[in-house]
Amino acid sequence: MDKEIRQDIKRLREGLLDERRRLGPSPLTLQATIQWNSNLKEFEHKLRLVNKKIDKFNIIVPILNKQKVHVNFQKEVNRTVENYGYGTTEESEFQLNSPEESRHKGNSTTLTFIGKLFEKYRERFFKGSTENGRT
Repeated sequence: MDKEIRQDIKRLREGLLDERRRLGPSPLTLQATIQWNSNLKEFEHKLRLVNKKIDKFNIIVPILNKQKVHVNFQKEVNRTVENYGYGTTEESEFQLNSPEESRHKGNSTTLTFIGKLFEKYRERFFKGSTENGRT
């Protein structure tokens, strides 16, 4: 069961990194952000299943130092974004809320993304116009 858990975690990490690579560099387009949200929700679901396996494993294993800790969703997402080479989720994308918060907030993640994207383009526009001598 230990080997199975390690393989599952490795497979999930590689899968999430592959999905992130397919979407391209940050900032993500609106369509890519929607796809990334979907990928993260699926990853979170699969991670819950692995954590349940870890719970079962810990019940079976009597030696305390052989037991496993749960895999943290946000740490894995941050690791994936950092390994991809485009900063952290705080800098470039969004923080995925818990499922309960997501149901209550609706499209607020999408609207937040659009606001951040607009702000970045606005900053680049003003920065480019001041460099060219325009004010």
